[in-house]
Amino acid sequence: SGITAAVSGYDLKCAAAVSGYDLKCAAAVSGYDLECAAAVSGYDLKCTVSVSGYDLECAAAVSGYDLECAAAVK
Repeated sequence: SGITAAVSGYDLKCAAAVSGYDLKCAAAVSGYDLECAAAVSGYDLKCTVSVSGYDLECAAAVSGYDLECAAAVK
């Protein structure tokens, strides 16, 4: 199953395995693939998508430290 969230007016689909508390976000942007995996068990996960600029940023606090994955495609 997937989780659909409206971020900045855009749609973002995240497939989550609740049993393992694993969250994966996959986006195909102009042929580029981005995958962010984070262990979510009370931590914060933010995903912003800017379709006009083809920018995808995923910031997550994992085990006390920050994990950032950013892809800029123009």
